Amino acid sequence: MYTVSELVSSLGSKVEGVNLVEIEAYLRSSKIARKISGYSDKEAEKESNGASDRRKGTTPPLHAVETFILTLTNANEDGRVVVNVWPPAKDGSGAGHVVLKYQLLNPSREFRGVVDSARSVILVCILCSGPSVEIDIILLRIRLVALWHR
Repeated sequence: MYTVSELVSSLGSKVEGVNLVEIEAYLRSSKIARKISGYSDKEAEKESNGASDRRKGTTPPLHAVETFILTLTNANEDGRVVVNVWPPAKDGSGAGHVVLKYQLLNPSREFRGVVDSARSVILVCILCSGPSVEIDIILLRIRLVALWHR
């Protein structure tokens, strides 16, 4: 487990010189991840002769990389980076891989805009959980709590 600055310094001097704030501004303004993802989807559709083979419900890989880079611009004390290294299989088939995860420890920066613009906040505690709970029951409880706080 690393802080962002520990991770960047462990990657070497070339990475330390990269300005992540400039990269964040470029990624947001150019929307490059969305453009490349759209292009690759169209090329995959052409190769499969028009049959749409879009991965529904999955995040395109470039969006995941962009999101990870954007999280690295958070303050050092706001989160930690977890690095898991998986070695190759013992039989020699396949390659090992590295999994990087960012754990946000202080979400106040992310919610500041919501809290500042809110006129009121309704705190709802749902006492039921599990797959058997109907959504109608949950919505009814939310309405009851909202009515009770009027």
